Amino acid sequence: ILGVGLDAETGDVIPLGGTTATFGGRGPRSPIIPGDTFAEPLSGKSAHVHGGVLEGSEVLPSGGGYQALLDACVLACEARVLGALQEYKEAVTGPEAVQAGPSLNCHHEQSVLETALGELSKARQRCKAQLLRTGHDLTRREERAAILASTGGSAGMMEFAATGQLLP
Repeated sequence: ILGVGLDAETGDVIPLGGTTATFGGRGPRSPIIPGDTFAEPLSGKSAHVHGGVLEGSEVLPSGGGYQALLDACVLACEARVLGALQEYKEAVTGPEAVQAGPSLNCHHEQSVLETALGELSKARQRCKAQLLRTGHDLTRREERAAILASTGGSAGMMEFAATGQLLP
């Protein structure tokens, strides 16, 4: 299985294993294969397929990786926090608050806001952790590249599995 398609009538995921396939009665479709290139719809630039995204009944290629997913999660959490803040503001300063006077109860809105802030904090922590891992990985790769550049690299010895013999 090299990719998947989505049947427009049933919504079933259909495995694709080759060049093209027909599914949902809509004619031939190319499979979405990770690593292939596609034209990114927003920028028009060529990008590598890292996954797929469901848009309506179409599975479209996506160039975003794990960091793009984390960034989108942070943005979604920020939008939820803004919405919760707006609801809290309306509950405190709106016409119902004026009528309620000192007996105003905004516990629900406050709870929603605190939950949204907690989710945002967790999303930002995951994003920062991924950025740190990526930074450490780049540092490790730079160190290895510097060693190879200074020594010219050496193939070393590898063991031939069938006989156990060491080969350069």
